Amino acid sequence: MEAASLIEPLATGFKAVRLAGSLLGQTVVVLGAGTIGLGTIMCAKAAGASTVVSIETAAARKELAKECGADIILDPLECDVVAEVKKMTGGSGADVSFECIGHKDTAPLAVDIIRNNGKAVIVGIFEEPSSFNFFSLSGTDKVVIGTLAYTIDDFQGVANLLATGQLKAAPLITGKIKLDDIVEKGFEELVNNKATNIKIIVTPF
Repeated sequence: MEAASLIEPLATGFKAVRLAGSLLGQTVVVLGAGTIGLGTIMCAKAAGASTVVSIETAAARKELAKECGADIILDPLECDVVAEVKKMTGGSGADVSFECIGHKDTAPLAVDIIRNNGKAVIVGIFEEPSSFNFFSLSGTDKVVIGTLAYTIDDFQGVANLLATGQLKAAPLITGKIKLDDIVEKGFEELVNNKATNIKIIVTPF
């Protein structure tokens, strides 16, 4: 039942990976290791990506990204992530990127980090617009795909992957509380310790 409660957020990453097309043997970059980013990492690995790079700054989430299957963790505060990804791909860039943060600076980064003809899938929810040079698309044949939420078919796909162990719910569950504690140990905990929490399971008894 705990795994079932996470089908909804996992379905967002599942749909994003589905829209990207075949990832078999490809190098994938996932920007952000929150709920959606971690789910996207697992779905990309389940889809056959050979290398999954997680871009994250929070120490706790870096560990979760590794637990969810990320092969390489890069911190943009510690290195030039575009240069590092190009170095590991022979100078070309990643095949596919998934922007799972929703920040004005990470959307252009998702495009910069992929190779010519690569795909950037924009999954995050944005509160402000980004400044973007569209020649970085027309001059490189890069493709940008936007996606929001999921369909009922994505729920079934996630359920199947959970049942076979290709997706894991446990790393996403960072707390378990009773309904009576939902304010102090639920909402307030998520607000005050955002970097160390992903999903808190609430039970009525």
